[in-house]
Amino acid sequence: MSNTVFSGKAYVTPDNTSSYLISYPARWRECGADPEKLGQWLFEPLVPEFKDKPNAFKNLGYEVLVSGSDLGGGFKSNDDPALTVKGGGIKLIVADDINRIFFRNCINLGNPILVCPGVSKMAHTGDVISADIATGIVKNETTGQQLQGEPLSELAVNIILAGGLIPYWKAKLAE
Repeated sequence: MSNTVFSGKAYVTPDNTSSYLISYPARWRECGADPEKLGQWLFEPLVPEFKDKPNAFKNLGYEVLVSGSDLGGGFKSNDDPALTVKGGGIKLIVADDINRIFFRNCINLGNPILVCPGVSKMAHTGDVISADIATGIVKNETTGQQLQGEPLSELAVNIILAGGLIPYWKAKLAE
């Protein structure tokens, strides 16, 4: 198995950061399924200063999204919020609790994601956070604190490492 540890500078969002706070549905229609176009508008509804400013969040250089409970809730099976996060430069998502559809969409798109109760209290915006998706270990590299999250299944890890469900199955079929 390849390296299952992901890390970077964290941006922390509050509990109930819903799909509608990740990006506006109007942006989903405007950008289609292009993660780079969608990513230009990451957290536009959450941070008033980002309104109508493409790449406002991405230009800040955050690579890890840390959130409280119910991250990504509020929308059915649409994968646009997960694509928006991916296109916005986020390379790891860790939250106290994650909406199951958002969680599954992230795995299917190859976004490293982990449930780790208590992580929103351990991390602050700007801290460097690392997580091993295979073991569930989450560490705040800035403070040295560490938590045990819920490790992903071997299948979920392999899908993420392949870059998503479609690349995973293409590789499997080629074998």
